[in-house]
Amino acid sequence: MLKIENLQVHYDKVQVIHDVSLEVNEGEIVTLIGSNGAGKTTLLRTISGIKKATSGSISFMGEPVHRFPSHKIVDLGIGHVPEGRHVFSDMSVYENLQMGAFRRKGSQAEIKNDLEHIFDLFPRLKERSQQLAGTLSGGEQQMVAIGRAIMAKPKLYLFDEPSLGIAPLIVAEIFRMIKRMNEEGSTILLVEQNANAALKISDRAYILETGKVSLEGKSSDLLNDDRVRKIYLGF
Repeated sequence: MLKIENLQVHYDKVQVIHDVSLEVNEGEIVTLIGSNGAGKTTLLRTISGIKKATSGSISFMGEPVHRFPSHKIVDLGIGHVPEGRHVFSDMSVYENLQMGAFRRKGSQAEIKNDLEHIFDLFPRLKERSQQLAGTLSGGEQQMVAIGRAIMAKPKLYLFDEPSLGIAPLIVAEIFRMIKRMNEEGSTILLVEQNANAALKISDRAYILETGKVSLEGKSSDLLNDDRVRKIYLGF
């Protein structure tokens, strides 16, 4: 579904991504782990067209997209849940979710059904549907950000640090939801510092160090890799 080959990305004269190659197959959860500053967020921003690659290629469903503007990439079926959530704070939960469907061409009945599905995934959003998103807790805002992405009906989800700054109980709920989305057919590329949780729900993983892929493989294998356990899992 997604194939990245020899990608290089710069910020001015500083190279952040060095010849990264990876792929995500339909129906997988693939996780990308690494320390702060490893280039994980930059990689997702480049996939979604927010940041432009210096060289290399990104293809989605067989189509090269690395020169496309971000709105075109959304239309093709890539949904990005950014780090820091970025909800529309002065709009209600309901309005935020509706914004996710802004570029959709489906009927109002289909949009209504998808809203009900989100409320099924996140019952607390239904309870707070008329509340301003800016007044929600960090975990609840993350649910809104995920729900907004679902409303766009993407083929591939990019999750950037969904557990960042969120209480542990809510983190567990969000990871259960991501796993459920995958079981229902969603394909997911997950960037996450909580390596233990990410490896437990994903099929495959890449480790990014200073902008380079240093290790890749099945998530179950990396969970038992001594180097990964020492550096990223803390035991």
